[in-house]
Amino acid sequence: MKCPQWLPYRLLFVKGTTGDHAATPGKHDWALFITTDTPMEASRMLEIYALR
Repeated sequence: MKCPQWLPYRLLFVKGTTGDHAATPGKHDWALFITTDTPMEASRMLEIYALR
């Protein structure tokens, strides 16, 4: 049986704007992106996601 391999990863938390200017931010105001390509720039992560 093969042992599991651990991979490094990078998390990117992005706070969005809803446009309605709510007084209290909610849980839907945030997005989380994850990648195993740790040297990747945050802007590149968002560009790739936008292509989906």
